Amino acid sequence: MGAIAITLGILSAAMHLLAFWLYYRQMLLGTSRPKAASWLLWPVLTVLNCVIYLLSTGDWVKSLLPLASSAACLVIVAVALRRKNLKKPRLWEMIVMMAAIDIAVLYGVFNSAVYANLLIQTCVAISFIPTFAGVWKDSNSERPLPWFIWSTAYILALAVVILRWRRQPGDLIYPINCLVLHAVVGALTFKKNQAR
Repeated sequence: MGAIAITLGILSAAMHLLAFWLYYRQMLLGTSRPKAASWLLWPVLTVLNCVIYLLSTGDWVKSLLPLASSAACLVIVAVALRRKNLKKPRLWEMIVMMAAIDIAVLYGVFNSAVYANLLIQTCVAISFIPTFAGVWKDSNSERPLPWFIWSTAYILALAVVILRWRRQPGDLIYPINCLVLHAVVGALTFKKNQAR
């Protein structure tokens, strides 16, 4: 079972990186238009999530996907900023960023990675709101393929958690949360735009 879990962990991280590569290409071609509000939050949130998830699970195999996500997200945002595809964050986005940083500080003070994991997942969910709204308004602003590959990667990550189960239900929250969030964006890309 250990070898299967490690293989699935590596595969989930590889799929995640593939989706980022596809998204990067679509961004360069202009077929995907990243929502500044979400993408400016995600580097902060993915890095904090990766650290907190590793600390809360204590399992490097379960943390392969968040590690890949952090690295790739930083690259996408750096390229988008360089190409001036992202705008300055608005007040509510700054509030979510500060909440994420506060979570990291609270972890340090109270040493509770489980609660920090729950709180960071709330911030991640909130950070998707601009993307949901943007794709709802214009379903052509995103392509479905990367979002569904990301969703599949989270299914594999969920399988890793189950295969390496240590009776820590909190380990399930991150992959389930991100599976749902990414799948919703992918599904919204199929919504027909209203005639204007």
